[in-house]
Amino acid sequence: MKAIISIFNNIQCKANNHSGLEATYLSNKYDLFYIGKSGRTNKHEKKYIDIRDVDLNSFDKILLSLSQPNFFGGVIGDDVVEKITKLCDYKNKIAILCNDPRIKPINAAKAVNDRWPIISEENVKKFDELLSRAVYLFPGKDLNKFYNDTKYNEFTYFNYFKGIFKTKIPNPKFIHAFKQHDVVYYGDRRGSYRESQLRKYMPLSDSNLFIGYRSNKINIPFIKKLKHKDLMDMLNQCKVSLVLADKEHENNVVTFRFYETLASNCLAAIPLSFDPNKELIKDNVLRDLLYIQSKEDVLKLVDNYSEDLIKRQHNEYRRIMAI
Repeated sequence: MKAIISIFNNIQCKANNHSGLEATYLSNKYDLFYIGKSGRTNKHEKKYIDIRDVDLNSFDKILLSLSQPNFFGGVIGDDVVEKITKLCDYKNKIAILCNDPRIKPINAAKAVNDRWPIISEENVKKFDELLSRAVYLFPGKDLNKFYNDTKYNEFTYFNYFKGIFKTKIPNPKFIHAFKQHDVVYYGDRRGSYRESQLRKYMPLSDSNLFIGYRSNKINIPFIKKLKHKDLMDMLNQCKVSLVLADKEHENNVVTFRFYETLASNCLAAIPLSFDPNKELIKDNVLRDLLYIQSKEDVLKLVDNYSEDLIKRQHNEYRRIMAI
């Protein structure tokens, strides 16, 4: 048997957002049980097992989805301590999904003890051992660059981002829809680098849109986060979507956002720094248009929006998915 678990968050089993898309895809693809805290949001899922009712050593493989040790309200859930304690006694290798440069594989037992000394020092050592024998799964070229750390010399390339979209959107279609917005950017706040990228590429206009990202320095319309299905419907109403990433992703990881935008009815505005050798896009017409270095390049994409370009982009998506 195999399972997927997240320590500080409850593993999601609904494909409503980025995390849920990942977990549900991996569970379905590799027949993984979900292990977490049973409750209202997961009672529909037959493969969901409460951490309090399971011996982790009954699983020959466990996939760890990383999460931040944010202890909201100054409290820690009993399920978090239970997960850490049982992982410390796990005898096999775990596989760790490395997909966010801001969420590193840390000693979870130590992270808890730094706030509350409730986990034994023996288990702190055991968690270090668990990390040292883990398999690190990474959808990019260089895990050391991703984490800015030289200790990750060995990792396994695992591009499950592509697999998610190959399953969810196998054959994108052009949709005739009224374009309410020219340029859209959607995502979480990711620090100063992402903000600087937006200031560089997002034209200031009431015709443009932020989804889930609010900036104090870029004054354009804003709406709250959307569920994935609603997000794709909203993208149909936009001409161009900015494909921005963290510095650690550039020339390293082909992001979730890249595949998502190629499959949408938005033209993908890809900063040249994301793919400096233009390795990802092969269509010569798109290579001349999609790679951007300024707001003027973004506006050029808006002006050139057409059904033909979207169909070319969808063909690129199909080509990439076939590799």
